[in-house]
Parts: sequence; structure tokens; C-alpha cells
Amino acid sequence: MKKMRNFCGELSPPLFELSNETIEQVLKRLGIKKDVECSLENLAQLYQAWCTLIPFDNLMKTYRLAIDINAPLPGITAEEFFYDWFKHGVGGTCWAGNGALFALLKALKYRAEFIAGCMLADPLDTSSSLGHCSVVVTLDEREFIIDATLLHEIPIPLIPNESISPTFYFNVKKQRETLQIKWKPLGRKYSYFQINKRNLAQSEIFALHKASRGLSKFNGSPLIRMVKENTMIGIVKGVLIVRDNKGVEGFQSHDQFHFSQTLVNAFGIKQEFTNQLITSLKQMDT
Repeated sequence: MKKMRNFCGELSPPLFELSNETIEQVLKRLGIKKDVECSLENLAQLYQAWCTLIPFDNLMKTYRLAIDINAPLPGITAEEFFYDWFKHGVGGTCWAGNGALFALLKALKYRAEFIAGCMLADPLDTSSSLGHCSVVVTLDEREFIIDATLLHEIPIPLIPNESISPTFYFNVKKQRETLQIKWKPLGRKYSYFQINKRNLAQSEIFALHKASRGLSKFNGSPLIRMVKENTMIGIVKGVLIVRDNKGVEGFQSHDQFHFSQTLVNAFGIKQEFTNQLITSLKQMDT
């Protein structure tokens, strides 16, 4: 797998083109066969594998911006996202992760759509900023949302409904003529993803990803989460959090766990990159 040049110009690069080699390597690592029909069962298997093997994190972004605040954002292209996953074990934030998930689904001939909206603390908030993105897949005229940030393990029907995965409760409701998805981030109160725009053009996706350099909520301390054996595990603001399959969360403060070892052993981040990340963070503090 070759790393694509990290594009810094104003024109959008080919965001969602994946080489055959990359597709085969990704599917092999996910444990997914390439030539299978586009079905809900196969989509669920692919997404569940993604949730347990590819973290949502800001580690590469934190590392790059710690070295150079003007450095290219990671995961601009899906090819680069998967390159970093293979080499370092890292995932990415929403625009990078969902972009790669979207590209993989398109390569597998799924009818996938890139959507965007805003995360709200209050469902009655009237904000319409496009700060979060996700992926909708249509199967037999039914729509399902899957998200590389939320990591909810099961495709959620995109109609008013309640869905329960092993580690999450979701409530999809209609609010002001659009849909909102109620979900619970690790260690925080419920949040509401409001869908504001569908079928985003590649140029819009590229521009919104670039804008996240200054607008993202994930530009601070290292953050990571993923699904492991029917639990959600993550590090949020220096706290290790584990949510069990009953929704109960356990907390360990930073002095109760070893950050470097936890990244390697619990999340599969490569030791070499972990060392580089910690060194860059120490340089920021000096």
C-alpha cells in the first residue's frame, strides 16, 4: 500500500479512490470477503468488524499539529487513512474515518451516501453548522446509518426508532423536519446528531474537513475509543473509561493507568508511534 501525497492545495484531491491492493488488505484485516452481495447481514458484519478493529481517535492529528500547527490534516484521502491504520494502528476523527468508511463501501458496490450535520447538547438547539459527518447506506429502499465516530456496532434504521447495540442506546427522532440521533459519548451526557445535509459533493467534504483544523472539538488532548468484546473503551481528557454492555461506565484517572502501555495493549496503537506522540506532547508542554 502506497501512501498518497497529503494534499495541501485548494482543489479537492480524489478523496475516495482506493487501490485494489488497499481494498484487499483492508478486507483481509477486517475478516471480510470481497465478493459478497450487498446485504444488511454483510453490511452489519463489516461495520461490526470496523468498530472493533479501527478506533475513533485524534492521535495522528494531535501528533501532527503538535509538531507544526500548519501541518496537513491526516486522513484527507481514504488511501492515506488506511495507510496510517496499517502502519500505526490509528484511526481518525469524523471526516477522515467516515470518508474512509464511505470509500470502502463504494468500492464494495454499496449504495452509500455521505451526510453531514451538527452535534447538539440540546435537541431544541437551532444550530445548523456542518460539524459532523456520517454515512447512510440504502438496501432494498431502506436506509441505515453507520458511523466511524459513534461506533454503534449495528446499522441503525434511518427512521424514527429506538435501537440498542451491546454498548449503546440510540433514539432516532424527527425534530424540525429533520432527523436527530440521540446517543451517549463516553463519560458525557447524551448528545444529538442532527442531519442537516445529504449527498455532499466531494469538494464540500474536502472544505469541511479542512475547516475542522480550527473548529473541531477534538483538537485538544489525545482522545480515543473503540469497541472491545461488547464493551466500549476509551481515553477522554486523560481518563480511561470502560462502558459495559449494561451501559455502566468505570473510570480510571490518568495516574491509575499507564498511557503509553494502554494505547499499545488496549487499542493496538504501534509502540513507535506512541513514543513519537508522547515526545511531541512533552515538547508542547515545555
